[in-house]
Amino acid sequence: MTNDPLAKAHQAIGAYFCAFSELERELGEALKIVLQLRGNPAADAIVALVGDFKRKASIVREAIQHARNANWTEPTDEWKAKADKTMGDILGCNNPGRVGLAHDYLEPHPDGSVSLQKPGQPKTPWTSTDFAWPQLH
Repeated sequence: MTNDPLAKAHQAIGAYFCAFSELERELGEALKIVLQLRGNPAADAIVALVGDFKRKASIVREAIQHARNANWTEPTDEWKAKADKTMGDILGCNNPGRVGLAHDYLEPHPDGSVSLQKPGQPKTPWTSTDFAWPQLH
């Protein structure tokens, strides 16, 4: 246990990034399915070349609109709508979520909250609710 009064905020930031990393890994696995790369020895390299999170999520989200069930039948409209909403939520974890934590000025507070600030703009508070993971419903 540490006596650092900011440890709670630092721990929340670290936990958020670890959870986001897991989400990005799963997104890469979904991309391999969409691009039919299972079993391809270059699959990880291809996912890495696709690059950023938003691009990966956007490809998977678009593919959902053309998805087929394993037996090649059309998925229900309800399934497609739910999958599209999930992908929208995933994109929302990236921006403003991860982007702000990665690129804004962070001011941790002893209560575990953090203020994020872009140059010349007001501070945006993040509380334990904002750090709660997963943020997908």
